[in-house]
Order: sequence, then C-alpha cells, then structure tokens
Amino acid sequence: MSLEEIEETRIQIQELCICKECPTWDSCANEIGFCFPAVGKNRCIRKDQGCICRQCQAAAKFRLNQDYYCIIGPQKEKWGL
Repeated sequence: MSLEEIEETRIQIQELCICKECPTWDSCANEIGFCFPAVGKNRCIRKDQGCICRQCQAAAKFRLNQDYYCIIGPQKEKWGL
C-alpha cells in the first residue's frame, strides 16, 4: 500500500468505527480504529468488558475476524503492511 492508500484506508475505518460504542471502551483511549495497524492497540484499555468488533462494518469490509483489537492489536497479516 502506498502512503496515500494507507491514509485513505485509515479514514474509511474511522468513519465505520464503532469502538466508542463498545463496553470495553475507555475514555482514556483517544484513538479509534484499533483494527488498523497504523493505529494499533491502545495501552490504556486493560479491562475486558465485552467486545463488538465483529459487528463493525470495517471488520466486514476488510474481512477481519478477530476480537479485542483494542487490547491485542490488529491482524497485521490481513493488511500486507
């Protein structure tokens, strides 16, 4: 992916993102779109309170199938970055 494509994808993911609706969301997390490698996991979210990652339209659009991106990080092999 070119830098331009990376930025376009990041914007798409943030527009589709439902991270702030998740029960595990913590207000200390100032990023969203943890499924994308350019964002990555969030170090301040530590407590598992449920996950809605698979309900996210970004997960469907980019064929992601993992949970808790905010805690464990993105599926890097899916992105080819």
